[in-house]
Amino acid sequence: LPEGRSITLSARYSKQYSAGGDQALIDGLRGGGGWRQGRWQGYQGQDLEAVVDLGSVQELHRLGMGFMQDTRSWILMPKEVSFALSEDGKTFQELGLLSSGVDEHQMEMVTKDLAVDFTPRKARFIRIRVHHYGNLPSWHPGAGNPAFFFADEILVN
Repeated sequence: LPEGRSITLSARYSKQYSAGGDQALIDGLRGGGGWRQGRWQGYQGQDLEAVVDLGSVQELHRLGMGFMQDTRSWILMPKEVSFALSEDGKTFQELGLLSSGVDEHQMEMVTKDLAVDFTPRKARFIRIRVHHYGNLPSWHPGAGNPAFFFADEILVN
C-alpha cells in the first residue's frame, strides 16, 4: 500500500470475493489469471464509487482500473466507468466515461484495464464510478440474476 493512501468505497464487495479487504483496490496487487485466485474484488448487482485519497497533491497524467469478464461465471464488464480528479475532495473535474468494448457474449475469460490519459494535472483525490452491467441477459443460463463485476486495482500515474 503506497504511503499515505486511503480509499472509501460506496458499496460492499461480496464476502467471498474480497481480494483481502477494503484496501484491495489500492494494494498494488494485480488480480492475475482468474477470479479463483482470490485477488479480484467482486461486486454483484450494484454500482461502486471509489474515492482514493493519495495523501498529498500529486501531478497525474493517467488513471485506470482493472476489470475481468468471465461470462460463464456471471462476471461481466461494467457498463461504463468514469474518472474524476480533485485537489480538495469536494469539487471534482470529470476526465472521461469509458466502456470496455468487450462483447458480453465473449465466453473466454478477459481482463482489461480501462484507463484515461490526460494532460498532467495536480490532484489529491481520485473518484472512480463503476456502473454495473445489470441483470444477466435472457440468453445466459443465469438470466435475470444480477451480474457481478470484478475489479483488481486502481492505477495511478
